[in-house]
Amino acid sequence: MKTDDEKAIAKLTSSGIKIPPQPQVLIELRKRLESDDFNVRALAKIIAKDPGLSAMLFKAVRSPVFGRSKKIESLE
Repeated sequence: MKTDDEKAIAKLTSSGIKIPPQPQVLIELRKRLESDDFNVRALAKIIAKDPGLSAMLFKAVRSPVFGRSKKIESLE
């Protein structure tokens, strides 16, 4: 028996809407975070595989919201 979520997804896909696959980097990050065996270097190494995600992270950290006076030069 299908769950409500599965029915909703089936309805969307049958109407021509395409759901893009989840990026591999997010799958790797979720697995690492769920394992409770991670550190900043391990997470940075995974994030570095995706240039777009890395760029967004740098942009967020450099924003006035964080108010970082220290120049950030690496993901670590």
